[in-house]
Amino acid sequence: MNAQKTIGSLLLFSVLLVGNSLCAQIYFKLQLMDEDLTYGVFAKITDGNVPAYASFLGSQITVVSNEELVIQQLESNLCQWDIGNAFSETDESPDKSYLSFYATELEYFAMAENEELLLFTFKLNKCPEEMYILDCGHSNSSDAFCSWDNSLGLNFSTTFTRLIINSTGQGAVYAYAGNYGPFAWDCNDSDGDGLVNAMEDLNGNGIFDIGIDNSDPNDELNSIVNEIKLKVQLMPDGNSWGVYAKSIDKEIPSYSLTFDNLITVVTDNDFFIENIYSHKGLWEILHEINAPVENPDKAYTSFYLIQDEQYTMGAGEDVLLFSFDAFGDCPEEMSILNCHEPNMEYPFCDVNNSHNVSLGTQFVRGILNSTGFPTFHSYSGNYGIYAWDCSDNDGDGFPNAHEDTNGNGIFDGGDVSDLNSFDEYIAEHGLDLKLQLLDDEFTYGVFVKPANYIPDSFTIAVNAQVVLVMPAETYWTNLESINGLWNNYTTFQGPEQNPDKKYVQIQLTQGEPTYPIPFNQGEILLFTFNVFGECPSEMYLMDCSSANASDPFCCPILNSNCSSGNQFSVMEFQSGQSIAYFKFNHNYAPFAWDCKDNDQDGILNALEDTNGNGVFDPFIDASDLNKPNINIPNNEVVADVLTVAPPVELEKNNHFFYKNKEQAFTLSPNPVGDVLFINFKKDTPATFASLIIFDLQGRILKEIKFVDNSPFNIDVADLPAGLYFIALQNDKVISLREKFVKN
Repeated sequence: MNAQKTIGSLLLFSVLLVGNSLCAQIYFKLQLMDEDLTYGVFAKITDGNVPAYASFLGSQITVVSNEELVIQQLESNLCQWDIGNAFSETDESPDKSYLSFYATELEYFAMAENEELLLFTFKLNKCPEEMYILDCGHSNSSDAFCSWDNSLGLNFSTTFTRLIINSTGQGAVYAYAGNYGPFAWDCNDSDGDGLVNAMEDLNGNGIFDIGIDNSDPNDELNSIVNEIKLKVQLMPDGNSWGVYAKSIDKEIPSYSLTFDNLITVVTDNDFFIENIYSHKGLWEILHEINAPVENPDKAYTSFYLIQDEQYTMGAGEDVLLFSFDAFGDCPEEMSILNCHEPNMEYPFCDVNNSHNVSLGTQFVRGILNSTGFPTFHSYSGNYGIYAWDCSDNDGDGFPNAHEDTNGNGIFDGGDVSDLNSFDEYIAEHGLDLKLQLLDDEFTYGVFVKPANYIPDSFTIAVNAQVVLVMPAETYWTNLESINGLWNNYTTFQGPEQNPDKKYVQIQLTQGEPTYPIPFNQGEILLFTFNVFGECPSEMYLMDCSSANASDPFCCPILNSNCSSGNQFSVMEFQSGQSIAYFKFNHNYAPFAWDCKDNDQDGILNALEDTNGNGVFDPFIDASDLNKPNINIPNNEVVADVLTVAPPVELEKNNHFFYKNKEQAFTLSPNPVGDVLFINFKKDTPATFASLIIFDLQGRILKEIKFVDNSPFNIDVADLPAGLYFIALQNDKVISLREKFVKN
């Protein structure tokens, strides 16, 4: 009490000293920082600037509430703050609680006009119905604790004063004058829309201001216009889970912002989550509570978004937010805590529990349009409630979640198999994978084809992952899904087992019906990616079952220390309750990726070696990747030969090899429909006897003989759609080659 009176005397002295030179007012705000009930006390000056060398005279800030406040954590930002007096249920104010903070160590800092400065933060045990900073000069002047005349003999008046005195004795006082943002503290949810009032009322005045606030804290109609639902999904590897979000009715554009972002997964208490992988934004684990007294059989893991990311959510589209590994037996239950519905986890839907934390799931994305009216997309519940299920009810080797297509846990018309019946499988077939260098010479594609049986059109891919292996220093980027929706699940950079390698695990995150994979079309392209820089010394798809079984990074089950390699599981619905099952068999064309140019003829190995085996195969390959200028084999012509002029009689050894194809001829249009135009450059020597068109299998489809290098055209209407090559040759060699696409 003597210290407080001394501060008051010093303040009075300073005011008398500087006379009428009180030149600026300092205001405080109590701001809810997050939904974990952390609050910040901010200060700002409204009419001037406070230099860093200004002295301090008073520094007490009192928070008043209608409930007894219990501080769980206090963190100082500017100056060192501590808790002073704390009283509740006094004679004068039996329904109020007072808690004062004071600066124990001063820190000199500047204050710019209208700049908000955070002084300190504190965390509460519960959300009160009312809370404010005691302002004895204005709104709370009648409070009994604004003076010394009360039952406790204490003065709780908020004071914060800084002083400057120059060499002439003149100076300036910067003093606390009141509060701003009086409702910025409000942790209540008046309209029950999942957004606490303080987060809806952007300017903190407790009123809905058109063009300023996102929504009205008392009007639900202004708050939610669309629902977002969440699910936890067993991933294709069967050993990890992903948390997905889906906008129910409307597309959410990429420029929307994520406001609330706590997602809590509830599991058995002997099931442990580890190794979180962020996919949209940057997520981390905020709370891990195992076997609380309220629910000793359960474990709660809360994930928090610490860094947002711009991305679009299509209406009805599954968007993978993050995924995680886990260890322990498959749990009996896994769910996302939904506090919109009463359930057995209700004690953790607010802070009134043994851990004093609220774990209720919140996920809100918002848009403020040009009129100032917002659009909010808010978490409203869960979907696919059995999509997590790692159990295998029928013992057929397939987890329930992978059999139960629509994720409802029962066999119905939307499923392709019965998770409770083992007798539905009638056949098992293979799927082969290939890594192929594409024609632009820096894009690679991963292809799949049935090994021995072409499925019908109705197929479901239930489990798919591809593991790319390349040198650790190789830079890859631009993953693009072609058939199915693929995602870079994780990358193992130089693992201990193989430090010179990089293992890139790419998983199928969504297939039918939104992103179908047409297995009935034979060989199909799944996805592409780019590699920049030098050609890798090697690159392959990881086959842990055979070709790469000796790779030290292979293991039967994916975990944080190894990889299970390529996996592919597809079910074909045939009749009744029967299906055919397809699984990954092996890789084919192992050298189809090869970006090197062994013979230095300007054509990369993979584009010369048609069947991708790295060996010159007569009647199959278009050329030998180890020998320049070799003749094309005398392949069977499978289309009519078009003769436009008799062949040229060439002198022995009279041939010309073009290294720079840009100087030779052009094709137009490309892609082409029916007629392809050939136009030679002026300096192209007339030493070529014929032009041939051949396909990726090396089969000659058309041959045209000509006399000179005059322009001419070719009818290609009869060619099927695809990629083709044109080569100019004389009687000795293939001299140069160009490619075109037939629509």
